[in-house]
Amino acid sequence: MKKAYFFAVLLLVSNNLFSQIPNPSFEDWNSVHKFSIPKNSGNDSLANTSASYFFNRTGDAGIGRYDFNEGSALGLNNVNLQSTNPDDGTGSIAYAKIENDKWIHTIPMTFSSPDSLIMTCQYSISNLDSATIYLGLSGSNFDGFNRLTFKFAGNNESMQNISFDLPDGYKNIEIDSVYLIMTSGDLLNNYIDVNNHLFVDNIKLKSSTSEKLIPGLDFEEWEDFTRNEIAEWTTTNTLESRVIYETSESTDGSSAITLESFGYYNTSSALDSAKSTLLLGVINDQGSIFPGAALEGEPSKLSFDYKFNNPGDTASVSVFLSRWNDVSEKTSLVQFNQRKLYVSAEYTTYEIDFSGISSTPDSIAIYFLSSAGTPRPGSKLTIDNIKLEYSPITVGTNDFARVGFGSLPNPSNGNIEVFGALPGSSIRVTDLNGTLVYEDLLSSSLQIDLTTLNKGTYILQAGGNKELIIVE
Repeated sequence: MKKAYFFAVLLLVSNNLFSQIPNPSFEDWNSVHKFSIPKNSGNDSLANTSASYFFNRTGDAGIGRYDFNEGSALGLNNVNLQSTNPDDGTGSIAYAKIENDKWIHTIPMTFSSPDSLIMTCQYSISNLDSATIYLGLSGSNFDGFNRLTFKFAGNNESMQNISFDLPDGYKNIEIDSVYLIMTSGDLLNNYIDVNNHLFVDNIKLKSSTSEKLIPGLDFEEWEDFTRNEIAEWTTTNTLESRVIYETSESTDGSSAITLESFGYYNTSSALDSAKSTLLLGVINDQGSIFPGAALEGEPSKLSFDYKFNNPGDTASVSVFLSRWNDVSEKTSLVQFNQRKLYVSAEYTTYEIDFSGISSTPDSIAIYFLSSAGTPRPGSKLTIDNIKLEYSPITVGTNDFARVGFGSLPNPSNGNIEVFGALPGSSIRVTDLNGTLVYEDLLSSSLQIDLTTLNKGTYILQAGGNKELIIVE
């Protein structure tokens, strides 16, 4: 067994010293230009609202303007979302509204007896994936909710016309409005290729005698999209910037921040939902969360004021204490705390105690979610006045000190040694959502093999002891 070394150092820190987190009262906001969106011909619906959750979460160009010889066109690209569970997303746009739990048609257009949808496009779409168009038509002699789905893949290296035939039942209708949704990948597919891209222009309906541009879908008029972002923090704000916003409902009469879970209808016309997130820290390529603010010593307590409005939901906060490991040249986690935040109509001060730390952290990351589990649209978490409290303490500074419960190395490739637990103890590993991914009795070697797990962050448990571990 490897030898364990332990060094001690006295940190001289005053009692009741509070170290402020950057922008702790959420006073500083910036207006940030994100990208441009095509105007929607004066309609009250907003381009992209249907699938805004699926793109531009990291500023990647999931949607954008592309100039060609004859003017501008719409570009949609699949992107890497860089979320806490690494995943990919589609570039998506919608000309539609949601009303009474259904997509409704928002582009006024009169046209008789359409037999096909035509458009000019250039694309490179993986054969394991597919670009998708959803078309809805309505009219005086065409009752009810109707949607057509067209999928395509492959390569089309120049701007060319392509056509999609409408079923015979659509060829005798008088249209008065249209909706259209496009994605650069298949939202219903488990595989989304980040290399997909689609350029599209001049989307029209065609009959046996004429063709007509769907209003606004020549993509010649564009406008900049900007939103407010909180300084010093990271958000996964969506196009609907209302979901993370500044509020005057502050404990000191100035400003605070509100995170709101929101609902949207996906391209299957099914109700879906998304949570808003606020992060002091960095999400790496494996979905692990790492430092956001430097620490002056060992914190004893984190506190903040919060309100939460939905008794049928819970918000959450996760706090990651970590330090740089000179030996492995990586940041190692020292302690992880994850707490649910329950309904509170008035501001409540919430405290997290950092007792039991085995080595001194040098940084802290904080992660708020407006919904801890399945998001409930309309759930609002308001946060203000985040503080850290320090107290005099003698701590170990060696990252390899076996004090309490834990594992080495951390991060690891999945082969780890557990310390602070006896052979025969029940060992459980869950993901951050609480899903059990490993369970076994600890062998006499104290070794466990997690190499079959996906890269990411997990919680190692033995009895009442827990440690956050990273598999790389």
